[in-house]
Amino acid sequence: MNYLPNTLSLLRIILVPLILWLLIQDLFVISAITISIVGLTDYFDGYLARKYNSESLVGFYLDAIADKILIITIYLILGVKLLLPTYLIILIVFRETLVSGAYLLKFLLDLKFNLKPILISKINTFLQIALIVFVCLFTINQFNQLEAVMIVRNFLIAIVTITTIVSLLLYIIIWLKAVGSE
Repeated sequence: MNYLPNTLSLLRIILVPLILWLLIQDLFVISAITISIVGLTDYFDGYLARKYNSESLVGFYLDAIADKILIITIYLILGVKLLLPTYLIILIVFRETLVSGAYLLKFLLDLKFNLKPILISKINTFLQIALIVFVCLFTINQFNQLEAVMIVRNFLIAIVTITTIVSLLLYIIIWLKAVGSE
């Protein structure tokens, strides 16, 4: 069981090309299902690592890499397809890149502070995936023009925007405090 959390993270990375191909081919329902399953692996890898006391530094970085690759590539494709606002794509890619850079710098400079994901970041990742699934499910022409669908879509976009900004600002504050104390 100790290897299962890392296997789930690797599975997320391996499935990214398939998800991108499905999105490029406009196979949105299959994309939504696949992304939902992949999103569940994000939850279960952490849960299993904690439950079986198999948390590791490799698993920590592997999980972070899997999340960043998944989110950045899917949002870039959705942006190219004009399925989400450009500002949101830029914001998400910027946040994910900045957080990845912070992890990389911590590793390269051998800094000793703890840079574990914060709660708002976990909520943000969940909402980002929920927005992706929602957009994929309701991209079909008959549904995407319904007023209720537009209201929910706009609400999800607003919430993802807010959680992305808040988590980014909190990571910057945490990073600056940590680096200042090193």
